[in-house]
Amino acid sequence: MKNLKKVVFVSFFLLVVLIVAYLLVNLIPSKKSEEEVYISVFIDKIDKIKVKKGEDEFFVSLKDGVSDIDKKVLNKHQIEYLFGFFEKVVASHIFEPKEKLEEYGFENPTAVFEVYGKNGDSIDNLKIGNKTSDGEGYYVMSDGARRDIGKICVVNVGRVEPILIDRKGYIDLKLIKPYEKTFGDDKKYNGDGVQKCKINKKGVENSLEVVADEESGALVVKSPKDFKLDDKNKKMFDDAPKLLIAKEVLNLNPSDEELKKYGLKEPLMTVFYSIDDVKYKIHIGNVYKVEQIPSYEEEKEEIETIKNYYVKIDEFKPVFVVSENELPWLNIKF
Repeated sequence: MKNLKKVVFVSFFLLVVLIVAYLLVNLIPSKKSEEEVYISVFIDKIDKIKVKKGEDEFFVSLKDGVSDIDKKVLNKHQIEYLFGFFEKVVASHIFEPKEKLEEYGFENPTAVFEVYGKNGDSIDNLKIGNKTSDGEGYYVMSDGARRDIGKICVVNVGRVEPILIDRKGYIDLKLIKPYEKTFGDDKKYNGDGVQKCKINKKGVENSLEVVADEESGALVVKSPKDFKLDDKNKKMFDDAPKLLIAKEVLNLNPSDEELKKYGLKEPLMTVFYSIDDVKYKIHIGNVYKVEQIPSYEEEKEEIETIKNYYVKIDEFKPVFVVSENELPWLNIKF
């Protein structure tokens, strides 16, 4: 009886080993020493790319930007990366699938990219499947740009993940861009820097306004006259716009009711800037959430409380979340 149990156990163990070996051979093809180009589509042949990720479906174009998003809030580098990805999809290996496509994640893809040419025809349909078992790549399959349709490739995670973003991911988190061109913007800046800053604070009757002196270019107080503009404040007024970076895009297209909830219908503070002859408005609303963050001073751990605020720029639709550390105007008393 004991021998029979032993035989059954050994047989079961060998069966498990065989199954694992079969899966390894069929689902994880051996890597080649050199990378291969899976597909290549010249950027100048691409008109637009339709992105489908989950329930979100939108178009990306080098000319028109991203569906339903104002060009001036877009991250042009992200758009250029997507188009550059299709110019040369480099694979660590290319192979004929030995299992059903659902095994590689193509029945419910992570993302689908439909590439359209200048004449409006579809050039390619690229599906991003599951991650490989080692976590170093994604299974990728083309339905158009390759002649040998049906072959699958593995593309490195570092190349794929930057294009696996939803519509929010194409919005630039750098909120004020006075010293660089925005998407589709051919305006040339004069290099004069900050010319004016005006702060309106809820519940405070008067505004704080500083302007650049016509001769020296240095910031001076226009009102109220008794406000002390020290070197620290001068540097803050100059540097704050360059350093204004959001943590995330909270809402792409908020309703009036949502803006009221965020405190952006009647902002806590509105900061007006004139930089290089371009005007900006920074609307700061209610506190979004409070974070408790550990900080270390002299090897002693302390808990720092950081407030995050709802913020909106100019008349653009998106609402951002910004740390109080990026909003030094809140600390000014006048």
